[in-house]
Amino acid sequence: MILSQRKVHFWVWMSLTGLLPTVFLAGLIGRPEIPIVDKTSDELFAVADFFTRDTAALLASETVNVNGIDVQLAIMDLGLSSFGESVSDNLALTVTPSQPLSFSNTLVYWVPEETVPEILPEPVGVDAVLLGQLSGHSRRQFSVVPDMLSSPGYLLFYSHGQGVAIAATSLPTGELP
Repeated sequence: MILSQRKVHFWVWMSLTGLLPTVFLAGLIGRPEIPIVDKTSDELFAVADFFTRDTAALLASETVNVNGIDVQLAIMDLGLSSFGESVSDNLALTVTPSQPLSFSNTLVYWVPEETVPEILPEPVGVDAVLLGQLSGHSRRQFSVVPDMLSSPGYLLFYSHGQGVAIAATSLPTGELP
């Protein structure tokens, strides 16, 4: 490289080492304050079929113990009925652990059987219906399967990562349609 180009190259890099962090910090300081969630975002949640406490009616609720951790189970009527929908289309099963379960990849199944077994099934039976996966201690909402209302059964918490059934419990009882 020619000496004059080396000098220009050196000073360009020296100016960039001071200029780039200054521009970055100025951008962080100068960004506008935008609230993450406020009243204007309620309309977006409604369009995306999320429910709020105002529109959902609690039908049944129960706290169960899953491997030493309290888990709140609730069946809610979302109040989103329209012509031609069945009752179960408007119901949701809400599962809220009080703290994260100490199992990897915890799945929630609905198993249509008369009673909750004392010895948990390994592996999950063919007739079990996967409702969804639990994640940490956040609240999860699962659709209510029509069979959950018409036939007896229980919820099965299963660790797919470890290949073991964690716990089984019946659905909360209440004023179910």
